[in-house]
Amino acid sequence: MRDWSLIDGIIPGAVMIVGALALVFLVARRERSWWLIKMPIALAVSAALVLGGAYLVKDVLQLFPDTLPTEVLVWLGVAVFAVLLAILRFPGSGWWSRLGGVLAALLVVLTAAAQINVYYAQYPTVGVLIGADKPVLVDLKQVGDHDSTYRPQQQEVFAACRRAGLKVEYHELPGAHSMGVWRPALVQALPQPRCGVAGMCRRSL
Repeated sequence: MRDWSLIDGIIPGAVMIVGALALVFLVARRERSWWLIKMPIALAVSAALVLGGAYLVKDVLQLFPDTLPTEVLVWLGVAVFAVLLAILRFPGSGWWSRLGGVLAALLVVLTAAAQINVYYAQYPTVGVLIGADKPVLVDLKQVGDHDSTYRPQQQEVFAACRRAGLKVEYHELPGAHSMGVWRPALVQALPQPRCGVAGMCRRSL
């Protein structure tokens, strides 16, 4: 049975078209105040929320070791922008316009999620998304962000693995091709220990 790819092919393209049409619907208003006041406000607020959230997650809470890539930040911004536009459509609009705005915003959010999935390849196929197939982590690519020799090679290998639908993770660590990168990279690559109540630990394989 054929499994449909979610990182290339017809499904991501179709989702992109639907999302673009939904965003056009959200933007298209005739009121002058919409273009001069409401849309600029939505753009500014969405940018502030995304950038502030990225700073909070990366530098304050330290939930992710890597900085969120530009592509991901842009799609997060598009999703937040669409939601804000749907909210701003409510005053003075009929029920059909409000309902259409909510549905359009939902489609844009789904499109942004699909494009972020294209970048990370967390769910490479429909089968993996619905749980019918289990992705196998075949490799873990780690390299220093100032490594001019191996960083381009690892990026090319990672991109090729993603296009093939393989489950691969890629991390850039601060530093060059040195022990300062090798040590934390090795720690991240090792299975994390599981500790019970009595303090006995074992490594998950």
